[in-house]
Amino acid sequence: MNFLLRLLLLLAATGPVAAQSVTATYQPMGQIRSPELRNLQADWQRNRLLETMAEQFSRQFSLRQQLKLGLGECGTPNAFYKSDAKIIVLCLELIPDLVNRVITHPGTRNLERDSIQNVVTGALVFIVFHELDHAIIDIERLPVLGREEDAADMLSTYLILQEPALADRGVAGGIFFFSKPASSIPGFFSQHSLSAEHALNPQRAANLACAAYGKDPQRFAWAMHAARVSTQRANRCASEYAHLDRSVRDLLHKVIR
Repeated sequence: MNFLLRLLLLLAATGPVAAQSVTATYQPMGQIRSPELRNLQADWQRNRLLETMAEQFSRQFSLRQQLKLGLGECGTPNAFYKSDAKIIVLCLELIPDLVNRVITHPGTRNLERDSIQNVVTGALVFIVFHELDHAIIDIERLPVLGREEDAADMLSTYLILQEPALADRGVAGGIFFFSKPASSIPGFFSQHSLSAEHALNPQRAANLACAAYGKDPQRFAWAMHAARVSTQRANRCASEYAHLDRSVRDLLHKVIR
């Protein structure tokens, strides 16, 4: 798929890896039941996409414990961090699921092929960084007040915004990932949704857009419209981003290379 090559180009960097704090691992091919997913993993391995991610993260971050980045069949479209094994698992099912969501979503189904690939690439970038930040919080024992999912969202948003090649696609992909067709959003949210570990998707999209807009209002004005952020919140975004910037620099000054 072309979006895999786009992701490879976005993550590619020059220069040696000082210390390989992140390594790549693949599920053995014989354990993958789906022929489609076996072919997909073969594409990733042939292009060394997982290895490129691991090398790039090793250039960016110095972790006190080694972290593994894994790819395999999970039985569900998902990505998650396992603290006991210090591994981020990317489920192969997630990738065709993202493609299908973009193709069938009312807001994106009429996009050109090139734009669809950009949205899928950006969504995957945001997801990978989100799980990476769960790993950083765990490995570096970072203090978290409130839900860790909120902290991972804000850390991933901040780190993506520091990478010019990733920023626009990562923000767009993240907002899309948190979007749902209007017809599927009920008039009220269930108690299950309100008490879940994740914030509501519209809130997550608004937080992502506000941080981007707070860093660069001209570049990310479109994100505020896409996430339907109120004018009242928009007036606070610059100060919110400044606070985020100070907090991340204080917390990660020994982690970011």
